[in-house]
Amino acid sequence: MQALIDKTLEQLKSDPKVWGVLLTGSYARGDATPGSDLDFWVLLRDVLERRFRAEQVDGAWLEIHYRNLSQARIRLTQEPIELYNHLDGRILHDPDSHLAQLRAQAAQMFENYRTPEAESRAIAYWLSGVRRKLEAAFAAGDTVKIGYLSSTSAWKILEGLWAANNKPMPPSGSVGAHLGRLELPLTPAQLSHDLFAASPEVRGRTALHLMDWTLERL
Repeated sequence: MQALIDKTLEQLKSDPKVWGVLLTGSYARGDATPGSDLDFWVLLRDVLERRFRAEQVDGAWLEIHYRNLSQARIRLTQEPIELYNHLDGRILHDPDSHLAQLRAQAAQMFENYRTPEAESRAIAYWLSGVRRKLEAAFAAGDTVKIGYLSSTSAWKILEGLWAANNKPMPPSGSVGAHLGRLELPLTPAQLSHDLFAASPEVRGRTALHLMDWTLERL
């Protein structure tokens, strides 16, 4: 895969409108698995917009996102998930240090991030409703419903954990990689296993435990 990274980088650097190149996603974090996408984030010079590029190259799926400097700064302030591109990313080309400056800005914004009150209220309301349904399913001994509710509420539970920690939710593919950033009632490994891979009863009890912990902090 390194050969494809090098080849793509050279192609991008040959474009006079390219100001910087950032490798993002699992290959930048070092947790790529077979079938992982190869993701690039490209900073453009004096270009208003360039369309997202996605294609299969040398047997791998290649995705390239383009931003100019103004777009990059706006997205950092308006779309907190964008912070992770800079926190996780590996700078491959940055002759004028614009990507380094964006990374410093992202790190400061991540450190100072606070979950919006309206978002906390919405998550708390949703979790409270599902919690009541899970309790009722346990009281009825309905294993299928316990498993169903645990599965369908898992993502909202994760959103709640990030909100309770005053951190923005990362992209779905990097959730596991960033669990270690959070204060949690379980270890990241135990949480991942018990919420996603255990029996319906264990997943249900884990969901309730995580909901209670989160609701106390929202």
